[in-house]
Amino acid sequence: MANDPGAEIDHGAPLTPYRQLAEILRARVARGDWAPGRAMGSETQLVQQYGIARTTIRRAIAVLVQEGIVFTVPQRGTFVTAPADNGGAPARTRPAEPVNQRDVGANTQASSSAI
Repeated sequence: MANDPGAEIDHGAPLTPYRQLAEILRARVARGDWAPGRAMGSETQLVQQYGIARTTIRRAIAVLVQEGIVFTVPQRGTFVTAPADNGGAPARTRPAEPVNQRDVGANTQASSSAI
């Protein structure tokens, strides 16, 4: 199952469902189901496709984010990172933080008060 993009979640398996899903999604990215820089299916689509809870989907995506395979953009979705030229490890294409003006102001105030 580890490298089978067409695998299904086995609730009786020793590997937790979110880890199983992370392996499936990792294999689908490797197979090219989603192009680098393009959005994966929405959480709702993945819930319907795999028949598991949204929190399980989020945990699986968090594993892939930690591995650098995908990145998330709030209110936009989960996107596949572009592969790097360094032996196949994914490159980070996530936008620089902070993302919104509220965060920029908070960081500026914290920096100026420390001076």
